[in-house]
Amino acid sequence: MVTDTSDRGQVILIGAVALAFIIVGIVIVFNGVLYAETISSSSTSQGAADAKVSENELERTTIDIVHKSNMDIDNEYGNSDDSVNEALEAYQTLKANSSATTASGTITENEYGEAAVGTLESGADDELRIEDDTVGHMTVSLDTTDELEINTSEPALGPDPNPEAKLEHNGGWEYNDTPIEGVDDEPIDVDLVSGTVNGHPNAIEDPPIDPTEEYDNVTLTHIDGGEIPYGFVRQDSAGSDVDDPTDHDSANAVWSVDADWAYDSADVSFSRDNTVEIYERER
Repeated sequence: MVTDTSDRGQVILIGAVALAFIIVGIVIVFNGVLYAETISSSSTSQGAADAKVSENELERTTIDIVHKSNMDIDNEYGNSDDSVNEALEAYQTLKANSSATTASGTITENEYGEAAVGTLESGADDELRIEDDTVGHMTVSLDTTDELEINTSEPALGPDPNPEAKLEHNGGWEYNDTPIEGVDDEPIDVDLVSGTVNGHPNAIEDPPIDPTEEYDNVTLTHIDGGEIPYGFVRQDSAGSDVDDPTDHDSANAVWSVDADWAYDSADVSFSRDNTVEIYERER
């Protein structure tokens, strides 16, 4: 009896040890599968993130080069499509040399607006007015003696007693009576869409022109001072017009482009058509 009991005990012990090994083996295999899935998922997520970064870089490159070409009224830099495609090819080569991926873009079609540069003459009440249109870009250059009003609704004839926006120098530069940080007694270049002043981003809070909005009027009124150079890009919508008492130089401007994006890596591949808005973007 004692021997039988001992044998059963050994069998139970051996069975328990074997079961333990089986359980440990299952756990190891299961953890291995989870680890492999985690690595695979992580690689895919990283690949998707890199693809998004590449797409953003391709888009940013396109926007920067097209805008520079648009404001090149005298065509010093040549065709914007050629410049963009050359830059995108250079980016593709750089990407391929730095990693085992390819990222490429090609411009296929453009929508055109108008770009212009001109000058508001010295003396009061000289105005530039853009009617029934969307303005994607507008800059002005002011000296310390200049005063400028900006309205995006029907302005008064001449100086407006309550302008929507005003730039002037009163011992320092002010926008709507609020000091502009980062600039003192110096000429300023002001982006009326982004709020950048002399390269300082967001120096003007709530700039007067929204590139996603179509205005009945966008009017610059020269109140005082010398000549004020300006530049703008507008969508040139049907029925729109520009009223400028002085001559300005203008040319076709690319408002948006259709592009083919492609990306290929060990983890992620995609290709798609994309419309790149050069100006009509949320600030």
